[in-house]
Amino acid sequence: MPFRETPKKRDTDKLERRQFTRVPRNTRTKIIAAVKADPDTVRVAREFDLKRVTVWHIGRAAGIRFPGRRIATDKRATIVDALKINPSARQVARQVGGVSHATVCTIARAEGISVVKSPGRQPAIL
Repeated sequence: MPFRETPKKRDTDKLERRQFTRVPRNTRTKIIAAVKADPDTVRVAREFDLKRVTVWHIGRAAGIRFPGRRIATDKRATIVDALKINPSARQVARQVGGVSHATVCTIARAEGISVVKSPGRQPAIL
């Protein structure tokens, strides 16, 4: 189990999380099966009461390749639709919210949409 009682009593009777968790072999096989079915390490970690990184390490040791960080598919579709109307990555990032212009550029590149640089601020006329 990832929790144990602390040998020294502190001011609370909380359980303390261990830094390293030894996962039994039969649990590892269940984790590997769960990760193959659903590659979301956070959900699998919650299911087995483990850290996300522990599930990731077990999956990598089993030869499972995990995708990078992903954004929600509906948000990705919104970005693609906005890029078709307005090819400015910075403006689309501001419009959609919660995503950087670099991520918008990466999505545009993957979708084959050309992105233009936003015009900078115009100098003030004195």
